Amino acid sequence: MGKLLEVWRRIRQDGGLLVMIALAVGVCLLLPQEQATQTGASSQEESRLAAVLSAMEGVGRAEVVIRWDETSATMTQAGSKTALGAVVVAQGAEDIGVKLKLIRAVTTLLQLQPDAVEVFAMEQERVQ
Repeated sequence: MGKLLEVWRRIRQDGGLLVMIALAVGVCLLLPQEQATQTGASSQEESRLAAVLSAMEGVGRAEVVIRWDETSATMTQAGSKTALGAVVVAQGAEDIGVKLKLIRAVTTLLQLQPDAVEVFAMEQERVQ
């Protein structure tokens, strides 16, 4: 404990406190970037799936949110993540046939059970 106090006093005397604060701030700024990268990868998968769904007959614009299993134990041999569920909001989903096609596409692409996929009709854009 005595050595720790001595190091602390030296840091304060030498102006090293500013260096330590700058280092701590730098580390804090780097942490959110890692989280943004993970979110970006997830958003990329969601964007790709939304593009595929939007190209389907009867579907207009589509948005997708995927819930991923965060535990590392679920990583497959190929290194891909395991999807736990998905929500799709799409134009045209009020039609039961389109809704069923959306569910089928998502279950196939993400290897999900049908009850793990929720599909909702997208709100019509309001004209003002």
